[in-house]
Amino acid sequence: MFLSFPFFTIAALEQFIVPNKFSIAPEGSKEKFIQEYSWHQFVLLALTIAVGFARGVPATDAPDEPQRLSNVKKPMYFVIGYGIFQAILGISLTFLYSPDSETRYLITTVSQILLVMLLSYYAAPMFFTCTMWYTWVIFPAIICMIGGCKALFAHQLDCYKTLFIFWIMMIFFGLLDMYLMAVNHIYDGCFHFQHRAPTPCYPEWLMYRPPHPIPTVRY
Repeated sequence: MFLSFPFFTIAALEQFIVPNKFSIAPEGSKEKFIQEYSWHQFVLLALTIAVGFARGVPATDAPDEPQRLSNVKKPMYFVIGYGIFQAILGISLTFLYSPDSETRYLITTVSQILLVMLLSYYAAPMFFTCTMWYTWVIFPAIICMIGGCKALFAHQLDCYKTLFIFWIMMIFFGLLDMYLMAVNHIYDGCFHFQHRAPTPCYPEWLMYRPPHPIPTVRY
């Protein structure tokens, strides 16, 4: 169907740009949940981007070897597995604690710190050098995401809606990306040529051309 950067990594990063801290502020005679950003979120996002670039840019110069994609995939199973766990943990805590609970916020933030380390160290090189070939399986994943969001929206407060969207995306896009890696629907990005995708997801003029052609290894 189409090529794209790994959707799980994008969804995991997006959880840092939505409020994860809430306060109960009086408004007239009612109580209203107010969403608040915290400096911890921006520090985690900046750290992920900085370390991710430091890891990802050198990875574009990695030699084209037959085992390159295999080496990229192996740690990503653990990264995605932990990301799914972190999303499920975040959702579960919304049922165990109130939105303004410091305990809920601290546990969620600590779980995100380890995810930041894994994303910046392992997911960034894959994001810079690989693309995923998304097939029709993406449609059941999207249907599951919509169903999961609707179920959570019906049983939880509105203040959690944006967080739920990205956590549900992490769960189902994570499962989808693990499946696609297992069936070898992972291909070289713009800087590598050993395992070309069926069709490019970027214009031909954006592709980096080495001074000498790299022979294709058949195995």
